[in-house]
Amino acid sequence: GFTEGLAIVAGTDAENAAPCGGGIVLTCRYQSANALYRSTDFGANWTGSSALDYLVWVLSLDGGIACAFQDHDIYRSTDSGANWGSSVFNQTDVNFICAVNMGGGVGIASGSIATGAYGTEYTTRIYRTTDSGATWSVIKILADTWIYHLAKAGESLVLAGGMVEGASPTGRIFRSADAGSNWSELVGTWGISTT
Repeated sequence: GFTEGLAIVAGTDAENAAPCGGGIVLTCRYQSANALYRSTDFGANWTGSSALDYLVWVLSLDGGIACAFQDHDIYRSTDSGANWGSSVFNQTDVNFICAVNMGGGVGIASGSIATGAYGTEYTTRIYRTTDSGATWSVIKILADTWIYHLAKAGESLVLAGGMVEGASPTGRIFRSADAGSNWSELVGTWGISTT
């Protein structure tokens, strides 16, 4: 892991930062060349890789396993992002948005599907892996919702935040207390505004 007091922040056009242990950090950008960046010195220096393009998220799982998300594909590395295999998951109607590591080989990802005319309405699918990213399955379907963020809030607690898209957008928050197996919506006024 990281030394105390060290933080890596994803910057201009970078989607997120994923620490892999041993000083290795991955980040990605949504672009055609050098979409994946890898550091082996806690983020002091970065090397771009053309192995994958148009990445939206990179996820570090346990034991040097990493997953990189394109719009419709998930790729997997078993050596902290040094090398990448072929796609382990492809769903042409899904646009992946974000993912979170729950530990113990469990990862959760969200992907949206445009369902309305001209892509104006969205349904989100919550995906889960229990084998360190080798396989992914749909756990929950959220109609008319776009999940923008997943956050591990405890050992088995994960929160998903997003919005109902459309003419009157409203915020939605979902909760799972069992590492993503089951989900319930937290009901309340969240003060989320689109203005």
